[in-house]
Amino acid sequence: MASDESPTPSGHRFNNISVSGGKAHLGDAHYHYTSEDPSKELEKKIDACRNELLLTDPLIDLETLKSSKGERTQGTCEWIRDNGSYKHWLHGDSQCLWICGGPGKGKTMLSIFLTEELERHTKEMESTETLYYFCSHQDKKRNSAVTVLRSLVYQLLTKRRDLFTSVSSYFESPEKTRMTLSSPDFLWVILRTLVQSKPGLIFCVLDGLDECDDASLRLLTTKFHKYFSSGHSIQSHRGLKLAIVSRRISGLAAFPQVKLDPDNDEHVSHDIQQFITASIQKLEKIPDFNKIRQKVETTLLERAQGTFLWVGFVVAELSKKQTRTGIEESLEDLPPGLDAIYSRMLLQAKRSWEAESTQPPVIREILCWVTMAVRPLKLQELTAAIAFSTVISDEQTIRDQITLCEPILKVQDLLVRLVHQSASDYFLREKLDDNRILEGYRVKAAEAHAEIARTCMDYIEKSNLCHKTLDIEDASVLQKSPLLNYAVLHWPEHAKCPSTHAERDYHLSRPLFQETSLVRINWWCAYRAVNQYGPLFKLISTQKSDDLPLLGLACYFGIDQLARNLLMEAWHIRFRKQLRKAGHLQFWNLQFRIFSGVRADMALTLAAGGGHMTIVQLLLTKGADINAENLWGGTVLIEAAEGGHEAIVQLLIAKGADVNATGGKALAKAAERGHEAIVQLLIAKGADVNATGGKALAKAAERGHEAIVQLLIAKGADVNATGGKALAKAAERGHEAIVQLLIAKGADVNATGGKALAKAAERGHEAIVQLLIAKGADVNATGGKALAKAAERGHEAIVQLLIAKGADVNATGGKALAKAAERGHEAIVQLLIAKGADVNATGGKALAKAAERGHEAIVQLLIAKGADVNATGGKALAKAAERGHEAIVQLLIAKGADVNATGGKALAKAAERGHEAIVQLLIAKGADVNATGGKALAKAAERGHEAIVQLLIAKGADVNATGGKALAKAAERGHEAIVQLLIAKGADINAGGGEALAGATLGGHEPIMQMLIAKGADINAGGGEVLAKAAFMGHEAIVQLLIANGADVNAKDMWGGTALKVAAGGGYKNIVQLLLSNGVNINARGGEALVMAASMGHEAIVQLLIANGADVNAGGLSGRTALRLATEKGHQTIVQLLESAGAC
Repeated sequence: MASDESPTPSGHRFNNISVSGGKAHLGDAHYHYTSEDPSKELEKKIDACRNELLLTDPLIDLETLKSSKGERTQGTCEWIRDNGSYKHWLHGDSQCLWICGGPGKGKTMLSIFLTEELERHTKEMESTETLYYFCSHQDKKRNSAVTVLRSLVYQLLTKRRDLFTSVSSYFESPEKTRMTLSSPDFLWVILRTLVQSKPGLIFCVLDGLDECDDASLRLLTTKFHKYFSSGHSIQSHRGLKLAIVSRRISGLAAFPQVKLDPDNDEHVSHDIQQFITASIQKLEKIPDFNKIRQKVETTLLERAQGTFLWVGFVVAELSKKQTRTGIEESLEDLPPGLDAIYSRMLLQAKRSWEAESTQPPVIREILCWVTMAVRPLKLQELTAAIAFSTVISDEQTIRDQITLCEPILKVQDLLVRLVHQSASDYFLREKLDDNRILEGYRVKAAEAHAEIARTCMDYIEKSNLCHKTLDIEDASVLQKSPLLNYAVLHWPEHAKCPSTHAERDYHLSRPLFQETSLVRINWWCAYRAVNQYGPLFKLISTQKSDDLPLLGLACYFGIDQLARNLLMEAWHIRFRKQLRKAGHLQFWNLQFRIFSGVRADMALTLAAGGGHMTIVQLLLTKGADINAENLWGGTVLIEAAEGGHEAIVQLLIAKGADVNATGGKALAKAAERGHEAIVQLLIAKGADVNATGGKALAKAAERGHEAIVQLLIAKGADVNATGGKALAKAAERGHEAIVQLLIAKGADVNATGGKALAKAAERGHEAIVQLLIAKGADVNATGGKALAKAAERGHEAIVQLLIAKGADVNATGGKALAKAAERGHEAIVQLLIAKGADVNATGGKALAKAAERGHEAIVQLLIAKGADVNATGGKALAKAAERGHEAIVQLLIAKGADVNATGGKALAKAAERGHEAIVQLLIAKGADVNATGGKALAKAAERGHEAIVQLLIAKGADVNATGGKALAKAAERGHEAIVQLLIAKGADINAGGGEALAGATLGGHEPIMQMLIAKGADINAGGGEVLAKAAFMGHEAIVQLLIANGADVNAKDMWGGTALKVAAGGGYKNIVQLLLSNGVNINARGGEALVMAASMGHEAIVQLLIANGADVNAGGLSGRTALRLATEKGHQTIVQLLESAGAC
């Protein structure tokens, strides 16, 4: 309660209402219910995880690809079924198969065929799944290790939701989720863990792996090679079978192969023959075509060079001919090979445009954008891009020029794409073209990136981002600025590529790069609103300002020339005096902070963590402190090690980076992420393998990096550090080989109370449980935790194993039985009881939990085995009634449950939750409707369950029990019909000192107020507290109603406060005016109304009170005047107002 000396209403209380921090809290409005069913909570977590993982729907991607490629020609691809390597992979112990071939050999169509074959195959096999992923040459966002692995994990969790618990720790918080989704290393560990956790085989088709970016390709091939060559063999029909379909990749040579060329030239040639035969059917409309059919088929087959794509192009061209002669003439000119056909089509497109249009061709610009874009561009986006740098701005004109370039270019679902990866290879070829026109179409990557980056930056600078932030995914924004989404999100990707014009493009006079730049602030806000999963986003997103400092921008995105320009500008123009006065190092740290808005350690950390070697070298030459600890407690070396940037790690160490800084975190991070070469390097340079309690070993063991675990142990890592954490983590994650290795090297299987066994049992890793027990693990350690966890999670085989090895089924008060019963694992409950589990342990907890969760069969089983239905005050019945499990309530009563146990708790809970049938059942079985002061009726009334209220009253419930609590609660909650019912049945409207009227006032329920007053409610009960409550809550209409019905406007509540005081303090001017108009004493209790209004800063009310004669020098009961409090709170306008009225 606030004393009279308190200038604020904070802490003020009216019976069941308290005010804290300006917010009202209803004392009786807080209810505690049993938490939601864990299975439902788990389902929500799984859905949330899948939503986070989802980038694009794999099924939609596959169907889109099928639509793009067209129907498979009957009879093609089927030869793979009889291929020896494929059959051994499908049915034998071969785990990885590499199907390789050159451009246009039909690899993607073969992948689609394999996916369909495997889906049919796996439907016939128990516990077997098919996954797939198709890389896209046109969408660089779909060609990274992160996107590949996210899709595979998403698919597996969609097909087998029960596997989520094995990887749930990676998604425990938004920060962990963000880190996981941006890390290919973590995603790989998750995929591997899911595979190892799942009984059965997982077939996976990965198409176009060669189209991934270089870093992703190296990472994935390395992961695959280590995984499939490190003993993860197919055992007990469990494991991953991966089919990679791609061009030639050096890292896959060790795997079994199916070479489309030259080993399977005969099969490919047969498929092409089938394809030609089917394709030329569209030429039959041409007169006399059948006379040259054989010649056409032969010519196409001879010149196709085993390439389906070439055949498709040529048939499309022949289809444009109107006569047999035209076809024959075209046949003579057909060049073999894809590059030659691309050149032919481009020259034809140029001639056609010049013949049909007077507008200049922009084919070169179109090809440049489509080839180099990070993702496929919408036609509207492409038009905006071309219009920005040429005179062509009409979308139809752009579409027309694309049409002339068909089939090299195509528009599908309004997205402009190249027809095939080979087209991108053609445009990006390094060799100069002898033909001047074709040379003009050749895309020079560096120049193209620079041109696109320049256009995007110009576009941003001329957009509304100059004035305000924009939602770049809003359709109305993109209608006005079609290219804005692409420009905002992807200009840095193009900007980081080196260019001959870079110094000019990234000059600091550009609006985007000026020291104070509103457009940069707005761009950054738009960027980070959409893109929050970069590997270093956790660092850069903690900037307090909305701006991204220039040097931070350059280092984060790896824009070398911008960093150079920034540092050179700082060197030549600013801080020369500081350079002379301070040392070299101090100058640069000062310069980074002041000129670039980012600390030197931050800049270096971002550059190193992002793998931007050139910028790292540049910053080091300028004196950045290599060992400075950044704001997140890390160092540059730690970020580089975690990111897997080996060359940068080498450079930093060579420049003096402390390998053991921050407790050897660099080694721990490298070990955790699986960067073996960096781990070796750090150890070679003196990293302490046992730093921070052997964290490096624990992390490597947890993530399943066996080679790193071996390396660390070989270099002296303590396998029992931190209570054997390494063993516990490996056991928990199911890394059997690492568990074996650690034990072989002396790991204590009973460390930390047998945590390893408990974790393995909890996660369902039966083989590891067997291994640990065989090596001496105590099955009863920590009160039999292993058995309890296995029982809780439903791992029946592990429960059997533990019991067979001596686990005490009654340990920790029979926790195993209670958990199994709670989770609904009936077979385990039967097993535990059969092995001697006490069904009445811990007050019959097993029965109560089974009843609460609605597991009827288990309830029956427990009762049949002697469970006491009245244990712990009949908790089982109360819980079943509360949760609405009617059949279990009937069963318990039939078995002797006392319906009035614990003061009739079962009836009260059923009534509160609205389970009418159970209420009827309990009453019929003798439940006392007036137990515990009529709690059942009060709870039903409070919750608004009218039918139950009627039922209880009909059965004799006292409507005035506990001071008329039922009526008070119904009134407070606004249940008008129940209020009417209770009054009609004799409820005393003034019971409890007028609590019903007070409750209705508190809730602002005017109709109920009117009803109660009409029925004779005492408006001034409690010394006028009702009026004070209405004023306090700001219910103006109710204040009017109360005054109109005789409320004393000068009455004081139980603490001596008045309605005027609380209305003035709350800022309710209309209520203050209403009270003044009805004769309230404006200076009551030392003029506390004015004091309160002045203290709270309510200027209009202060004016109103002064105008109505308030004493400006009154000091309330504490002596602290309105002027004093307004001055202390800084309300200057009120101070002036009071002084002008004579306050002193």
